[in-house]
Amino acid sequence: MSWTNRVAALRQSLRQLRVLVRAKKTRAIRDRWMALQKPALTGTRTCLLDFTQTALDGEQGRRFHALVSLLRRAQYDVYLVPRLGFLQSAHKGIKWSAVSATHPFDASVGPSKFDLCLTDRSNPAAPAEKTLRVSHHMQWRTDPQHIPLPYSFHPQIWDLNEDARLEEYRNQERKWLLFFGGNCQQKSYQKIDHYRWLETVNRYKLIAQALTHYPKRTTRLDDAKQLANAKTTNIDGFVLIDSGTHRLPAEQWMETLSQAHFFLAAPGVDYPLSHNCVETMAVGTIPVLEYGSLFTPALQDGVNCIAFSGRAGFQEALERVDSMQADEIAELRRGAIRYYEDHLSPAAFARELMREDARGVQFFSYQTSRAA
Repeated sequence: MSWTNRVAALRQSLRQLRVLVRAKKTRAIRDRWMALQKPALTGTRTCLLDFTQTALDGEQGRRFHALVSLLRRAQYDVYLVPRLGFLQSAHKGIKWSAVSATHPFDASVGPSKFDLCLTDRSNPAAPAEKTLRVSHHMQWRTDPQHIPLPYSFHPQIWDLNEDARLEEYRNQERKWLLFFGGNCQQKSYQKIDHYRWLETVNRYKLIAQALTHYPKRTTRLDDAKQLANAKTTNIDGFVLIDSGTHRLPAEQWMETLSQAHFFLAAPGVDYPLSHNCVETMAVGTIPVLEYGSLFTPALQDGVNCIAFSGRAGFQEALERVDSMQADEIAELRRGAIRYYEDHLSPAAFARELMREDARGVQFFSYQTSRAA
């Protein structure tokens, strides 16, 4: 283990120990959760989550939220063991949303045996037909018997149940050629601090290059009225929504994304992968990206994405987008949807969990050296 990873592990151990001084506050968080009205038990299967490590939260709780959302959409009733070590961060918005969607496990009244148990402990609280150990380690290659937790939609998209409208969005008439919506600020995206396995052109530079490529074919949408007009207009060029100027309400994001044939899936802040790339494929819009290798399995250029490497490669990708014929675009769209359904959807995750050779779940496969 490198010194960098040892320092990271030490920091996580110290964060975990904070529960000792937060015990009163954490018990209050636990009690508030247990007093909530719980979602109806409508699933066809049961899953027990027995976690101690807050490292499983991910960014602001996004990894845990993705796990709960995927399991519930796959028809699992999800139970969570109320361990203080894991619940000490449950008050935070995104994690609280996910915790609130689970049922507190009580051995005296809960299921005596679960269909599935996911745990970071050697002795989980209840037996299950299948028990998988979860891992939050990022410093080594993923064991092929440890299935990756898919990188998924933004938590707000799950909470709005936008996944129920995917078929509608896929059938949306496409009026724009290439689209990007999000934060375009140079200060935020001039470098990626925490990812060392794959060097990518940062978001700010990619957007600047796209603007240069489409000097007379760029449409900036700076308010709701301009967006409404653009949705009824064929735009054979680059459509840009800078969230610093006009922030789209979350409930409009997927529908807006489905207006375009292609989406510039520019990298995020700390590492390249971003929720918007997954959302893009889910609605049948084709991602243009440099980090297809971070997906498991890797995305394939010309099959389910337009891939490039470096700024020269991006220029070639833009020229390919410009010259692509309608039948080629339609085939790529089908490939993007097929990839989402086969590898990123709740049904796909549920199939992987039940694989005979599955021994664990890797929460952060996109940050391991395997993805290089």
